[in-house]
Amino acid sequence: AAAEASRPEPTGTQLQPTQRVPIHSCSRGKPLPNSTCSGGGGIAVSIIMQFFRRGKNIQTIMKGIKDTAPGVELLVNDDSRSDWGAWVASMEGLSGGGFLVYSPNIHEIRGYNRLAKLARGKLLVFMQDDDSPGKNGWLKTAQALLSRYKGMELLGGLRGRMDIGKIMDDKYNYINGPKYGPPSEARSCCKRIPTSDPESGAKFMFVYKVNMGPMIVPRHSFLSSGMFHTALSCPGDPGIGFDFEYSIRMWYTGRAVGLYDSGFKQDIGNHDKSGTRSNSRIYHVRRTNELRNNKLMYSMYKGFHHSAGTRRAMQYWSKQLGTKGFKLPDEKTATAYYVKEILRHRSRSQGGGAAGAATAARRAGVLSKINDRSITRALSHSRSRSHS
Repeated sequence: AAAEASRPEPTGTQLQPTQRVPIHSCSRGKPLPNSTCSGGGGIAVSIIMQFFRRGKNIQTIMKGIKDTAPGVELLVNDDSRSDWGAWVASMEGLSGGGFLVYSPNIHEIRGYNRLAKLARGKLLVFMQDDDSPGKNGWLKTAQALLSRYKGMELLGGLRGRMDIGKIMDDKYNYINGPKYGPPSEARSCCKRIPTSDPESGAKFMFVYKVNMGPMIVPRHSFLSSGMFHTALSCPGDPGIGFDFEYSIRMWYTGRAVGLYDSGFKQDIGNHDKSGTRSNSRIYHVRRTNELRNNKLMYSMYKGFHHSAGTRRAMQYWSKQLGTKGFKLPDEKTATAYYVKEILRHRSRSQGGGAAGAATAARRAGVLSKINDRSITRALSHSRSRSHS
């Protein structure tokens, strides 16, 4: 008794029982007792969003979620600690629950990772604060595709690419190969998804890398794979390329990556005047990280990225969906397309223009595949100068 009286009060990490606690062993043969809670009410899907000062988009985003994905759980990391009232009001009526988390100035990689641990859904949908669901059925289609193709553990709903080609694009530090998905303002984007899922009829393919917005993954796979790679940015900085790295990691570890058109509305609101594009210093960090990360992937997945990884994706695509009615892209055709449609239209300072494209095509051995008069003339002019 004296010993018990002299024992200090438990505080902090020193917390311990003040008396012996009986330990009861359990028999494996005995069933567990029934839970005292009601049970049920599981969440099938959790939507996770990283938000930063785009308050004008909140109503549009929330309407899109409520109209097209009822019953989902929504988790928002308010990285800017702004627009609290608008978020709270807009989350009213979400049957799956809405959670507004203040974990400021950590940016997207860490924001997505933290909220994935908090989420209850078996399926996670990562989306951005300048995108919005635009059509009914996008979520059911994604669920059906992930259920049908058991080896697929990442599904992109925007665009994807195959890293096929013979010329490294120094502007981005990657092979600027064929891109698939809905068109964008870029002249080279994008090719239509050429294959379909035979069961649902949805346009669908397997692809080497997918772009963010949305990205859909099974939660167990996301957590067990290590989540998004935090080495791709410092806390608070843009992590451009985290979507590509995660895609490559999936193929590297024997899992597949798919692409379909979710129909999300892209770049809503004041997209160009907000986010990382609104601040010249942050935009510089964004570009620096993008170039660094694209180059870093070659050392992270040495011997696999990009050639072996893309071959694996192409073979998987052909095996699962067949190639009837279209031709898989090949290295020379992809290189010729890059020279004609991308490099030809860049400035001379970026190694582009007709002369730059002609030089690149000659070095890559794809001149015979390019039918462009300006490139042909530039090549002829270059040859005449060298002979004079």
